[in-house]
Amino acid sequence: MTEKALYICRENNIPLPSEQIQNIRKKCVPQKFKSFFIDENISLENEQVQSKNDFRTKLFLPILDKIINELENRFSINSSILYAIDYLHPKNSKFLSYDDLQPIAQHYKLDTELLKSELKIIPNTINMYQKENKIKITNLINFVDLLEKYKIVFNETYKMVIISITIPVSSAGYERTFSCLKRLETYMRNKMTDERLSNLSMMSIEKKIAKSLDLGEVVDKFAVNHNNRKIILV
Repeated sequence: MTEKALYICRENNIPLPSEQIQNIRKKCVPQKFKSFFIDENISLENEQVQSKNDFRTKLFLPILDKIINELENRFSINSSILYAIDYLHPKNSKFLSYDDLQPIAQHYKLDTELLKSELKIIPNTINMYQKENKIKITNLINFVDLLEKYKIVFNETYKMVIISITIPVSSAGYERTFSCLKRLETYMRNKMTDERLSNLSMMSIEKKIAKSLDLGEVVDKFAVNHNNRKIILV
């Protein structure tokens, strides 16, 4: 029983249970999370906060510093690999720089010598590809489309680019979007095909775009494509 409950009982002359009140067992952090748990406390018990500036300097900024330090400690091990991904973007000033791409190539055990040779040829291939197809390679997806056509020639570069676009998918933000499948594929929809499930999940994931659609236009297109329907949509 909490202190608040005891106070209410005393104020309202409610008799307390005769049993001895047991203290609530302290919750412990699971052993597997020990290395991911910050056990440092920031307290204002001995501090006097008299203004907004005191709150900022004695609580807000110390907490912010601890969060930043923790992020740096967590990601410092793989920071060179994560930074290397940025050099695969066509708009980066060091696009396809071999020295900057070495960390990711070595980490995933790619053939660095072959990769170095490929990176020397790719710029000319990009220029040729842009002239023939009259498009600009402005993002990583465009670059993937190019390498898809020449992956036999640029095998190591292709593998590295595919790895780089796969890494973000494993993050928590992307994983949460796939939780919508539990709501879509229910027992009542056990005969739903993969194509329909994929379409419904895309609408759920991209809900902002879906909500902006003109439903009247959708109904009109549906009616045109299903002229044999008995129900005429108006």
